[in-house]
Amino acid sequence: MKKLPAPLFIPTLGFGLGIVIQAYVGVPYILGIAVPLLIITILTKNRLIPLLLLIMASGSLSYDIQIQRVSNPLEDYLMFTKKNVEYIEGYVTNKKTNVLGNNEYEVQTNSTNIFPFSVKLKLYSRDDILSIGDLFTSKIELELYETSMNPGQFDYAEYMRNKGIHGKGSFIGKTIVNSTKFSIPIYINILRRRVLRVINVKFQGTHGFVKAILLGERSELFETKDLFKQAGIMHLLAISGLHVGIIYLFIFTLLRLVLPKRLTILLANIVILGFWMLCYNSPSVTRAVIMILVVSIAKLLERDIGILQLLSTAALVILAVNPLELFNVGFQLSFIAVYSILVVSPCLRLINPHEENKYKKHLLNPVIVTICVNIFLLPIILYYFHEAPIVGILSSVPAILVFSFYLPVTLLILLIPFSGISNFLLPVSEIAQELLLYVSNLAGRFPFKLNFIIVPTLIIALYWLIILLVPIIKKKVVLVILFICFTVAFILSNIWTRDKFEIISFAVGHGDCHLIRNNDDITLIDLGDFRYSTSAFERHVLPYLKAEGLSRINRLIITHQHNDHYGGLLPLLLECDVDEIIISNNFAKSRLYKHWQEVESILTDMKHTIVIDTLSIREGDLTLTLINPADNPREFSANNQSLLAKVEFNDLSMLFTGDLEIEGEVEVLQKYREYLRSDVLKAGHHGAKNTLCYEFLNAVAPHLVIIPVNQKGYSVLSDKTLNKLCACEIETYITGSDGAITIKQYEDSFRAKSYYSGNEVTVSIISP
Repeated sequence: MKKLPAPLFIPTLGFGLGIVIQAYVGVPYILGIAVPLLIITILTKNRLIPLLLLIMASGSLSYDIQIQRVSNPLEDYLMFTKKNVEYIEGYVTNKKTNVLGNNEYEVQTNSTNIFPFSVKLKLYSRDDILSIGDLFTSKIELELYETSMNPGQFDYAEYMRNKGIHGKGSFIGKTIVNSTKFSIPIYINILRRRVLRVINVKFQGTHGFVKAILLGERSELFETKDLFKQAGIMHLLAISGLHVGIIYLFIFTLLRLVLPKRLTILLANIVILGFWMLCYNSPSVTRAVIMILVVSIAKLLERDIGILQLLSTAALVILAVNPLELFNVGFQLSFIAVYSILVVSPCLRLINPHEENKYKKHLLNPVIVTICVNIFLLPIILYYFHEAPIVGILSSVPAILVFSFYLPVTLLILLIPFSGISNFLLPVSEIAQELLLYVSNLAGRFPFKLNFIIVPTLIIALYWLIILLVPIIKKKVVLVILFICFTVAFILSNIWTRDKFEIISFAVGHGDCHLIRNNDDITLIDLGDFRYSTSAFERHVLPYLKAEGLSRINRLIITHQHNDHYGGLLPLLLECDVDEIIISNNFAKSRLYKHWQEVESILTDMKHTIVIDTLSIREGDLTLTLINPADNPREFSANNQSLLAKVEFNDLSMLFTGDLEIEGEVEVLQKYREYLRSDVLKAGHHGAKNTLCYEFLNAVAPHLVIIPVNQKGYSVLSDKTLNKLCACEIETYITGSDGAITIKQYEDSFRAKSYYSGNEVTVSIISP
């Protein structure tokens, strides 16, 4: 084993390992580190191990400190179930105007007797009422960001909290401007807005694209984002080390034409620091800037610094400032990309950095490196997102070549004050942009995509081990074999069928979506709502399906024709194969269903089953009974036409009632009483006051009632219903406050557990 040419490599690994241990194991760093450190120091003369333990302890401690620093004081202060109206004082640190004309303000509040917190908020207004730096007093409708309430769901609240933003809201009263305050961050944001205005003027037809690649403003791209994502080149629209490297080389080359080398290095670094501040300190930009600064200092001092030492320095600085970045997917992708370029590719002899043939060096090497980077990034992408376009491995090659030309031309147009030169270069940049769009269009036509892929945590840990061992182990062929075995392992893990039974009632806001899983047989009941430009199914349910590799739905049951029960239909059909759709005969006669059949024929590729009275479906140990309560739809509202679904698995039974109200409950009691007895009941109509009559509750006799209702207060959930369930001593879970409810089999019992609150209750005992 050869000696590592990077003294900071092992300390960086130790610091990161300490962060991981503290995050996932929670070993107290004083007892878990200090005691072994003392023992080792006494018993051995080896000072390296105690030093490494001290570094791990510092990583654990820094993680704890950072967790306390980013904790959100508003979580205990604001009511969880609805928005709060608050009077706040603060000042504007940044301002944006989106494409719809709404103004977005980043605000730092001052601690007062009325609002006793100093926190950072994002506030919105249709009116242009404030400027950057304004000190103001206003009435705000304030709420927390959406936290993860379902398995697999992205935790947006944690994401914003790590960025230092604690809540959001809107101005609802008169805003009084008291004075103006200025600071370095405020001046930077003012400069950023001026740059955006210059881009609007100079790039009138393509300003949205230029804002994205220079400042990370992607709000004006719309279809372009989806196009680049399908082509696997979305990284070109996210400010990264690639952008920093191109900009630095461009500035350095320009300045070197007229200035001596040392002065050129100094000025180029000042420019790149300015770019770093304009980009809000993203991890990939920070990493690239630190690397450039370290290399520049080494050159000025005429010192040589190794590549591994360079990467270790950048990682250690970023993690020392913010240990939570270690768990940021952007941070991991950024470092793996550069690590595979600078360390893995040369070690595996995929490229020859000393190639004398200039054509191979400047054309073949970049192509091989680009393909290598995409291959090594693939496991991380699949681990976090469970999908990846394979075509991106190839499309990245021409896209990056064109982008490497497009970005400098764009900078020239932006920096040169002479309109004649700018007007000459503008068509050139537009042609380059058209080439990028052509590449993305062409790549998007190829359906080569890994979707619904599961990468187990153990496998990803092996992947990290392989990557980090590259510069240490002499026999690189061993690593190649390990990497191939690892790749085959996670592909096979998605082919093997895992025995599993579970029922999940997802938290999808004011709406219903339930999953019944019996091994590889999947049933969905309802799909949540669709509001504004996205569906609850996409945000709350689809991430779980992808995480579990569930790309095929055997049957979809839509209880009735209300948006909060069918809103996710189109996203489901775009992402998954659905074998059968089941509806009532009343739904089949509706204009909505006929519209579905006419528009784009979205339902033609699946079997249609119409329930008139009752229907029984049996798959192995699972029995699904569907009940249509309404013989004459004219006498019933749409809610009381809801299909009922009873699920029976071994000794567990659960009854789903759609939006059934008391009128429908009475009808079901008269006709289908024998089907009602169940261990778990999904309450009808989101727990409204006109549901769950005592006779119906007595007939069902549930141990647990689940109420799917949102957490924001825009619901029909009634205290009358909750008091009724309390009087009957029935355990009650509300998805808006408890999160998704999962029912699984545990040896001799079935238990229901809430995802967010962590509550757990036994709902059925399996007979011996």
